[in-house]
Amino acid sequence: MRERYAARFKDPILRAVIPKRIVMGNVVVDHEKVTVTLPEGRGLIEAIAIYEVQDGKIAKAWLIYGPRVLDPKP
Repeated sequence: MRERYAARFKDPILRAVIPKRIVMGNVVVDHEKVTVTLPEGRGLIEAIAIYEVQDGKIAKAWLIYGPRVLDPKP
């Protein structure tokens, strides 16, 4: 997992915005809007990230991705 995310974080345009976060007990659900470099160019991906927290650390994580679309902005 570290190798995958280390490569992803090298993307110079990578940016995530979290317009909505829900916390219930030890579960956190984030709605993410991510700007990323796709093979076709600058892209946008919406995602849902679900985290289960135990002792202040993420114990489990689930990521659900929406479709990848090209960013209409240059």
